[in-house]
Amino acid sequence: MGNNIADRRDVAVLTVRGRGFRVERIAWKNSDGLSFDVHDVATGVCLTAESYDWQPREGDVVELLDRLKSGLEDGTLDPLDHDRAELATVLGIELLHEGDEDGGDDEGGADGREVNWQCPGCFAVFYVGEEDLAVDHVQIHCDKVDGAGRALS
Repeated sequence: MGNNIADRRDVAVLTVRGRGFRVERIAWKNSDGLSFDVHDVATGVCLTAESYDWQPREGDVVELLDRLKSGLEDGTLDPLDHDRAELATVLGIELLHEGDEDGGDDEGGADGREVNWQCPGCFAVFYVGEEDLAVDHVQIHCDKVDGAGRALS
């Protein structure tokens, strides 16, 4: 854990728009204050660039998703806060390369990285070099595939 973090724990899993989001509570050393972050269950991506001061509820996650989608589409998201390709996967939108009307080249993901595997259950994308993330996704995070990564019917 970080130097100033006394405790981190999951306090809720919320389903919003058919997707699971994990709420993580962070307690700080030498402070009574708490922070809360929202993570996508399927990919583990942290969606909160700035933590909440309260435990977010479904309506807060809806607003967060809408704000992130708008920022991704209009190009106002800070690239230091979010990976565009990961965020697009979570939001279920396809990124377009500038000047590319079909969404990218045929050899890789929307950001040019080579796609290794896409979950047939929730459609999360994993790139070459992210094999461990894909295994964790299948074995721990995604309830829409079996242990071998096949979509459940």
